[in-house]
Amino acid sequence: MSEHVRDEALDFRRLSLDIDLKRLAGAKVADGTRDPVVVCDVEHAVAEADPLDAPCDANDLPNHRGFFRTERGAASGTKGRGMTEEDALAERAAEAMYERDQAARAMGIEILEVRAGFARVAFTVREDMLNGHAICHGAYVFGLADTAFAYACNSRNDACVALQCSISFAAPGRAGARLTATARERARGGRTGTYDVEIADDAGNVLAFFRGTSYRVATKAV
Repeated sequence: MSEHVRDEALDFRRLSLDIDLKRLAGAKVADGTRDPVVVCDVEHAVAEADPLDAPCDANDLPNHRGFFRTERGAASGTKGRGMTEEDALAERAAEAMYERDQAARAMGIEILEVRAGFARVAFTVREDMLNGHAICHGAYVFGLADTAFAYACNSRNDACVALQCSISFAAPGRAGARLTATARERARGGRTGTYDVEIADDAGNVLAFFRGTSYRVATKAV
């Protein structure tokens, strides 16, 4: 391959990635989360980069709707205009799950938002969650991420369990910090699905990256 052809190929790849990363960043701003672009997002952008696909328009992005639930299980619906049947079903499935979710309630986890293929949950780091280094024990961070994963993969009312999960820690959680885990569906087909979860503190610092693979079983939440 000549140097000229090789340079053109590299420029084409850079253009592909640049377009997709701009779309990704635009989506994060447009949907109101303003989440930082993270490693797992870049990996997906590289895999899916398409220079012929124009950047998305904010009007094409799904609205962020859902319900807020405290650790005591009190929920208030916020079903707004444009709520799809799929998202309404996701809320009903989450409500039914949370009534039985003793582990989530014991950790003080709040279900902030659930819609098809998406979930956002949070808790506040308590003193009894600290390890010997006076930071949040990794098991609690994993539990928060796993809960977000659970509500995202069960959001279509097809009962799913975890087939495989992994987590990479990036920073510690401190006592009193409010940690939020946001789960997003990356792929779904047959009986399995893949979900990425990002855990961040109330200052926006990313603490961990989690990936889970779900397996669908033959039951329903509601």
